[in-house]
Amino acid sequence: MNASVPSRYGLFLVSAIVLALAFGLWNERAHQAQLQATALRERQMATQDRQQTQHAVALLIRAFVADNQLKYSAISQTTATYADQKLQTQAKITRTPESMAIVYLDGDRKGLNSGFNQKWFWRHKPGSPMQAYAAVEQDATEMAAKRFAMLLDNYEVKWLKEDTIAGRAVELVEIHPIKPLDGAKGPGKKLGIDKETGLTVLTTTYNYQWQPVMSSTLREIDFTPTITPDTFASPTQIMDMAKKKPWMAREMGTHRDEVARTTGVVPPQPKELPRGFAFDGVGIHRCETIGQPSYAALTRYTDGLNTLTVFAMKDADVQREKVLHEGSANAKNNATKDATEKDTAASSAQASDQSCDFGPGTLVIRDVPQGRIIAVSDLPAVTLRRVVENTSLQLHGAAGK
Repeated sequence: MNASVPSRYGLFLVSAIVLALAFGLWNERAHQAQLQATALRERQMATQDRQQTQHAVALLIRAFVADNQLKYSAISQTTATYADQKLQTQAKITRTPESMAIVYLDGDRKGLNSGFNQKWFWRHKPGSPMQAYAAVEQDATEMAAKRFAMLLDNYEVKWLKEDTIAGRAVELVEIHPIKPLDGAKGPGKKLGIDKETGLTVLTTTYNYQWQPVMSSTLREIDFTPTITPDTFASPTQIMDMAKKKPWMAREMGTHRDEVARTTGVVPPQPKELPRGFAFDGVGIHRCETIGQPSYAALTRYTDGLNTLTVFAMKDADVQREKVLHEGSANAKNNATKDATEKDTAASSAQASDQSCDFGPGTLVIRDVPQGRIIAVSDLPAVTLRRVVENTSLQLHGAAGK
């Protein structure tokens, strides 16, 4: 009897060990199953994300083709924000593969009309003669195609959702940098792409801080618009106007020597560029100031979505600009200032219609003995400061600093 007691305890102990091993084995299998289920969900999510990204890129490609190849007219409602100012416009847009006309119907630019025809741009202000505004080396579609390829290298496209805008079914996609620069979250865009035609009917633009700065919506879209000979200024008309009053801007491709001869300044070449930016072209920017016009040589860089323009002006043209913008007495005190940030919206608001407008975005200035270097882009000021500090100014036919 007594000998059987240990054996009963032994059987109980063996049973407990077997149960513990079985529970441990079950627990390990459950854990492995959980890991496998998690991995499967992650693979499914990754596959779904990949499919959505591929779909978003396909939508973007379709929109690029539609925006540049479709013939249509539409009413565009746009709100733009510059610093603490809001600009609201309503315009009629007429578009063909090679031409576009914009007639502002209401808002801050009412009465203005502008557009391009092949490689030539015009602008017409109320009460003034039509002006040949700009000329480019490449046509608009070629320029857009080149930048679109770069965009896909530097930005990722995310599908958001389906929606309805101005009565049209659209798909929303968002474009944002793959690797934002230090101090930046953007720039980027949100696009509403028409499901039927591929046309972009909504464009919301975000600056480098990822704040919305412009939103434009198309409505009343007509894909069989009435186009007359007066809808677009003809290339001959625009070039004839340029003979009476020079271009405000000219994109010169790679013709650096021609830019230097016209402006007296060699197009600037920064030794340091922000990540992702590549050469886009050189050009001439003309400013109508007091007395003689001022000329700036420019070099433009792009990452596909964002542009960086570096201007260089010789000292005589800088002084004329200072007279207009700051007053002659103040200009004398500012001849040696270094890397100064300016609010382009405020500058544009204070200056007359004939002043030099270097465009929206962050603007950083560096004055040197030979003149002035300006960098403009939708980038942090510290980034642009590095650009101007690593850019020398060289006068045509002479070495500069």
